[in-house]
Amino acid sequence: MKSIQEVNMDLLHMLFEWKRKEGNMIRFSIEMVQNRWILSFFSIDFLEKDKHIFASFVGKTHDELKHWALDRLVEYKMSEKNLVI
Repeated sequence: MKSIQEVNMDLLHMLFEWKRKEGNMIRFSIEMVQNRWILSFFSIDFLEKDKHIFASFVGKTHDELKHWALDRLVEYKMSEKNLVI
């Protein structure tokens, strides 16, 4: 049985895949909101130029969230490459 954290990462990867299949770019931003650091993953549709926030997380520091977000994106890209091989 998977842990809650593993299931959450699977869901995040599914969201990344969904957005990629729609042809959207995936980006993230980190902002201080009411004394809390918030990481938001969002997608950009080139035709509409709108961004769609599809996942948000709270963290202790900007650097912690930045490293965590980059790790998630690298994990996704690596799993994507493994599926192609």
